[in-house]
Amino acid sequence: MQGGRAGRWRRSRRVGAAFTVLAVFAGGLWFADDRGYVDLGAVRAGSSGGTDTEPLAAGTPRPTAAPSDPAFAALPTLTSPWKGSPARRWAEGADAIDLPEAEQTGRIPAERMARAMKAVGSFLAAAHLDRDVLHGAMPDRALDLVDPLQKKLLSEARHHLRNPSRKGDGSQFATRFDGGRVRLVGDAVKVRGRMTAEEGEGGRALVAADYTFVYALRHADDRANDRAEVTRVVVRRRLTTEVLPQGWDFTPGTLWITESGYEVSGVACERGADGYFHPEFPSERTGDRDGPTVDPYDRSRKLRSEDPAQGCGVATRV
Repeated sequence: MQGGRAGRWRRSRRVGAAFTVLAVFAGGLWFADDRGYVDLGAVRAGSSGGTDTEPLAAGTPRPTAAPSDPAFAALPTLTSPWKGSPARRWAEGADAIDLPEAEQTGRIPAERMARAMKAVGSFLAAAHLDRDVLHGAMPDRALDLVDPLQKKLLSEARHHLRNPSRKGDGSQFATRFDGGRVRLVGDAVKVRGRMTAEEGEGGRALVAADYTFVYALRHADDRANDRAEVTRVVVRRRLTTEVLPQGWDFTPGTLWITESGYEVSGVACERGADGYFHPEFPSERTGDRDGPTVDPYDRSRKLRSEDPAQGCGVATRV
């Protein structure tokens, strides 16, 4: 079975950042304003309620169970990278980051809420969908959305992205693969999730985002080979954002990051902390994972909580 990992990074307005591999990585942003391997032994039958190629409706309702799409006993290929994955019916790219209708929330008017949610969507796209970033570039467009008053956070982010280590490798800020070793298959990244808003304390508004991104990848030197290996990596990102009433100290048009979180499946998590997710291809899987078993497509569950003693984790399918 294919491995995965999770991480946690949390920041308050007074406490420094911390990143722990193999812990729940819960996420959030404060918007300032104005700016597996397919487990062949676990193949499930069933119907999704539509045709095999019919696109799913936007993922606004909170899911209550794992997707019931049939998991075909077949591996992805260059021409069919979504074969065997529920993501084959998901929307693609930034357009899949659906924004709810903006309404006044707490003391925040609807117009500001609309801008806040759009900014969160822009951050997600810049950090987890930009093709250059996915192939290893710095997520400069995403970091430019962060409030410059967060000097410590931005300094730490750029340091960890440029000098990754086990103390911090930048994975909390961006999804990156080693472009010299692997490349995306085609132009599509499958995306599904939801964004919600609710009133917080003191008239503040909370904007929560929970999105799953699915990437199909090949070896960098495999381009048109019919026998080229293809695999998928599933990354779930959660963010909770605050939109603050007037009177707080912030830079208009920026995001204030308080927490951010992820869970990734389909990677070789025993590799060193180099800032990249390293996909596991079919020929590389050993089946010796001993961590908790999860379905990365089950968006009804919380991000898994792990500690180092639990091992890497096992994905039932990717």
